[in-house]
Amino acid sequence: MKNIKVSLFFAICILLLLGGIGYVYQTPILVQQDCKSVALYRYHFAVYQIDRDSILGVDTYKKVYGWKHFLGLAPILCAEQIEYDQCVVEEKRAALNAEQEKQQWTLVRDNLYINPQRELALKFPYANRCSMFLSEHVLPSKSLSIMGERFYQHLGFGGEDGPSLNDTIDLASFKQLNPSNLYKDKRYVYRYFSMLDGGSFSILEGADASSFELLGDCYAKDKHHIYEERFGKLEDADYASFKTKSDAGCVAQDKNGYWFWNDRKAWKDMNSEEKERVKALQ
Repeated sequence: MKNIKVSLFFAICILLLLGGIGYVYQTPILVQQDCKSVALYRYHFAVYQIDRDSILGVDTYKKVYGWKHFLGLAPILCAEQIEYDQCVVEEKRAALNAEQEKQQWTLVRDNLYINPQRELALKFPYANRCSMFLSEHVLPSKSLSIMGERFYQHLGFGGEDGPSLNDTIDLASFKQLNPSNLYKDKRYVYRYFSMLDGGSFSILEGADASSFELLGDCYAKDKHHIYEERFGKLEDADYASFKTKSDAGCVAQDKNGYWFWNDRKAWKDMNSEEKERVKALQ
C-alpha cells in the first residue's frame, strides 16, 4: 500500500512537472522590463519579440534570444538595443568599406572628386543609420562614429538610379557658390539638400546659370526669380523689392511681408523672437 502511495505521488509530480513545462513552453510570459518598443516574451524555451495586432488578431513571432536568456543565465536587452547592436555591426563594416573607397578619390576643387577611372563624385557628410535606434533604453556604442562621409556619383540620393555626374556636370566650369549648398556650371545650377542620411544632390530646375548669384546666407537669384537654397524657387516673392543680408540668417523681406526660409509671414503673425530676427534686415 505504501509503495502504491509513493508511486502515485511521483506520478502526480511528474504530471504536474510535465504540465508546468507544457504551460511554460506554450504560453508567452512577458519579460518585465522598461522598453519602448515591441515587448519580449519567454516562449518555447527561448525569448521572442511578439508583435500583437489587436485589430487583425494576428501575432508575429521573432526569436531574439536562446535558452540561456530564457533561464535567466544571460541578460535580456530591449528589442531596440538588439536592433541597434546589429546595426552597429553592419555600419562598422560599411565604414571600413567607405574608408577603403575614400583612398581612391582625389579632390579636383570645390568638393568635386575624381578617381583613377575618371569618374566624378561629390563628398557629403551623413549620420549612420544606427542613430535612429538611440533612446533612453539603448546603450550607444563608443567605437562607432555617428558621422561619416559618402561619395555621390549620381544625382538624387546617391544611388545608381539617377543620372551620373559624369553625364551631367561640366567639369571645366563647375564650382561651389560659397558659403552655401549651391553649385553651378555653365549649363546648370545645382543644390544639395542636407539631411542626416546624406541628403540629395539635384539640378535646380528653371534656374539660369549665367545670371545666378547668392543673396545673403540662404537665398539666391537669377535674372527672373528668387530662390531659397533648400526648396528652390519662391513662387510669390516680389523680385524687385526682395532683400536679405549676410549674417541675418534665413530671413528676408519684400513689399508683401517677410520670409523665413521658404515660408512667408506677415508682421502680425510673427512671435517676438521672429520680430527680433527681421530687425537685422533694417
